[in-house]
Amino acid sequence: MYQHIWHTTELIKGERLGRSYERLPFEFVLEDDSRVYIYKRYKNFKVEDLNHISDAFVELYPDYRERFEIRPETIQELSDF
Repeated sequence: MYQHIWHTTELIKGERLGRSYERLPFEFVLEDDSRVYIYKRYKNFKVEDLNHISDAFVELYPDYRERFEIRPETIQELSDF
């Protein structure tokens, strides 16, 4: 199985799941001059955003659906409802 970097653009731009996070005023520079930022979740996720990421992971890893599909009770727990 390979690793997949997931929707960093959405987090940085504050879209989809990124709407629930704020960037903290910290920045770390790594040896290769890469920059690391820390984000904090400050509100619950939207149902449609959780469904979107669940569907995307299931599409990427269809043989592992039971691992990556977000269950309705978890969506309810993590969302505004």
